[in-house]
Amino acid sequence: MVPIFEIPPTIDFLSYLTAGNLSQPNHLAKALRLWFILQTLYDPDDRLPAIFTSAQWRTIYYPQLSPPETAATLLQNAEINLQVWTQAYQTCYPKEAATLHQRLAERPFDIGDRTLRNDFATLAALGWLHPQGEGRQRQYQRLTRLPNLDRLSPALDPITTSQLIPNELTLIADQFFAPINGEQRFILDIENVISSDLTPSINQYIQKLKQNWQLDVVQPIRLRYRSARRYQDECDIITYPVCIYYCQRAPYLFAFGQTPANLDDKDPNSTDWYDYRLDHILSLSLLPWQAVPPSWLPQGTDPSTPPPRFMHKTPQHVLNEVSQALGFEIHRPIAPLLLRFDRYFFANYIAGTEREKLMTQLTLKQAESLFNAAQLPAHITFQALFQQRPSDRHDIFCQLDHRLGDNNVLMRLRAWGYNVEVLSPWSLRQQMRDDLTKAQSFYAQS
Repeated sequence: MVPIFEIPPTIDFLSYLTAGNLSQPNHLAKALRLWFILQTLYDPDDRLPAIFTSAQWRTIYYPQLSPPETAATLLQNAEINLQVWTQAYQTCYPKEAATLHQRLAERPFDIGDRTLRNDFATLAALGWLHPQGEGRQRQYQRLTRLPNLDRLSPALDPITTSQLIPNELTLIADQFFAPINGEQRFILDIENVISSDLTPSINQYIQKLKQNWQLDVVQPIRLRYRSARRYQDECDIITYPVCIYYCQRAPYLFAFGQTPANLDDKDPNSTDWYDYRLDHILSLSLLPWQAVPPSWLPQGTDPSTPPPRFMHKTPQHVLNEVSQALGFEIHRPIAPLLLRFDRYFFANYIAGTEREKLMTQLTLKQAESLFNAAQLPAHITFQALFQQRPSDRHDIFCQLDHRLGDNNVLMRLRAWGYNVEVLSPWSLRQQMRDDLTKAQSFYAQS
């Protein structure tokens, strides 16, 4: 007997189906399409054979669908309170709330056969179908028991690019991932600073993490970690592993628990997010939940299961946090950053990119007001700063959020070079000035 699928299209479940940000173009449409397919597959009145193809599904169910039907219509047909759902969306994606109407206007079923085949492959990779065979005639078999969302089945096949790449690079990768007439037309060269000598040990850590994430109950881990911020000092960390995130030329383990900063403060009971570079991990072992600091387990909690506050730490939470501000270190506080861009550089390299979405363009008067409201030395004013270079007053002024003290922010600003000027916070402006003064001294005698 086919089990019944009864999960509503909540923000959490739709985010899980795409393993990405629902505010990105077509992600909400894809998630709703996958959700609808699951409804038809696991319905007592389904008309599919025991083993079927995506083409057979299309023949039976697609004629009933209207390609112009929008994401909003599907949600309403699911008897979802659209106002409540919208509020939940805006809570998850506050900076993208203004584009929600665009996402709701997308047409989930205005698709071709290839997209539908990819959808079924995605459901198989997520553990909702048993795949058989390859290519266009690939067949599927339904499960006799639906996956437990606390322990999703490991993927039986390679996952789709949209699950792995949380940006619009997937539009290229999906089209050109496979060779065309025997030629690989898409080449992805990702710079990786990790030495190949460390590959065997890193692979051991990855296998342990993978096995842990496949357990009924994900276990905490103990790390022996060499911290670059602590001048290569080593420390023992107990933490809850969440996901591996590749950023700034290296893979990092994002985890929630003890951190090097907590240990520096002699506060091992405190918990926070931290990103551990994989090649700085010296050892990794799984622990039972009984081995964590007692304060992590609320009184009366079953020590064999993770406390709720740990279970809520998910990869989607990491993606949401990273998307909120410039920088990747999500344990750091967010603060406003006021910048001046060279007008032509901004038009050529910032405008129209994903990074521009983090920025709010300001008028000259707005920029002056924000600058003068910051904590500045008494003699520094916006007028004093620009009276010697009035042409810069016609450039682009922007405000965006950034992670305070995140070295990735510094690296990005340095990469933009003289095309950008930090106006506030003043401490960051001074740091940029000091770094550039030191760099200039190296070339002074050239």
